[in-house]
Amino acid sequence: MLDLAILICRTKQYFQEEAYKEEKLYDEENPILDRIGIQGDAMTMAVCTDNEKIDEDIQLFRQALSDDDELIGERLKVLSRILKEMGY
Repeated sequence: MLDLAILICRTKQYFQEEAYKEEKLYDEENPILDRIGIQGDAMTMAVCTDNEKIDEDIQLFRQALSDDDELIGERLKVLSRILKEMGY
């Protein structure tokens, strides 16, 4: 479950800081966005360029994050507060 939170946070960060620089919201020449450490391993975050509908899917995912931005923001603030209280 925490891995999903990490993925959501990194994705939100990507859309806020990097995606706007690209016409399709990702670099077609370099679709790898990040490598995130999870549960003793690492997960590569990359755009699946094999997906014929990737441009539409990215727009839908971005819209879903935008639609739920207030709720996600509230949950992330709670998570942040708890992590700080725990010493992280």
